[in-house]
Amino acid sequence: MPENRSAGTIMNYTSGTTGNPKGVKRGLAPAEVEPDLIYTMMTAFLGMFGIQAENDNAHICGSPLYHTAVLMFASSSLHFDHAVVLMEKWTPEAMLQLIDQYQCTTSHMVPTQFHRMFALPDDVRGKYDCSSTRNMIHAAAPCPPT
Repeated sequence: MPENRSAGTIMNYTSGTTGNPKGVKRGLAPAEVEPDLIYTMMTAFLGMFGIQAENDNAHICGSPLYHTAVLMFASSSLHFDHAVVLMEKWTPEAMLQLIDQYQCTTSHMVPTQFHRMFALPDDVRGKYDCSSTRNMIHAAAPCPPT
């Protein structure tokens, strides 16, 4: 292994209420902390939701990776040795089709995405087998019951 390794960090961007993107620079881990330890600790994030390493998991990501939570779930999934399915453009039916095709087990979405999926007609939703899903996590706003 190379000497003097250090763990990098993600540069997240936020526009908040201004609409002007700003990079959020965070400090690096102390040099004496092994990078492998830092990345192992990232997997604790998924553990909070009961998501296990390996375990034939596949995470589907339908939102842009520049969003903090989206990137955290996708990158943590990679550290857990999960497949990650990236959607070029999110649509409710495409999400169901990809969950079926790749047997996706986890995702992180915003409430609007859930709402739009549940609003699909029963015959459209019924075309796809989504029984592989184990953890579907939402953030960004309260999720109303459907």
